[in-house]
Amino acid sequence: MVDRQGLFYIRIGKIPIDGISRIYRGEVLIGEEKGVSCYYGVQLKGKWHIIIPNPLKIGAIQTLESLINQVTEEWYKVNPKDKSKIYLIDGEEIGIGSDGEPILKNVKIIKEITKELI
Repeated sequence: MVDRQGLFYIRIGKIPIDGISRIYRGEVLIGEEKGVSCYYGVQLKGKWHIIIPNPLKIGAIQTLESLINQVTEEWYKVNPKDKSKIYLIDGEEIGIGSDGEPILKNVKIIKEITKELI
């Protein structure tokens, strides 16, 4: 759960059953990661904050768009069934994904943090 620099791992959406995240550009599947993609995160004043990879790539922008949509939907109480949950996870970091995000294997969900993030 805690990275060597005091960072945590945050996953938006379900953990893939086979432990492999898919790479999409829009609705098009273009590849696979070597494990589960996630983001680094920190907790400040009781709220979780996602650290966006730098440089910012198109896939990370799409994830941000999805997260912004979730926040907007929460504010306006629309699409309650379509909302992805957000999790604090743990696992073995094995590399960096196509969008600059950490890739983990042997992932375990520590707890759901959706309400602590949005």
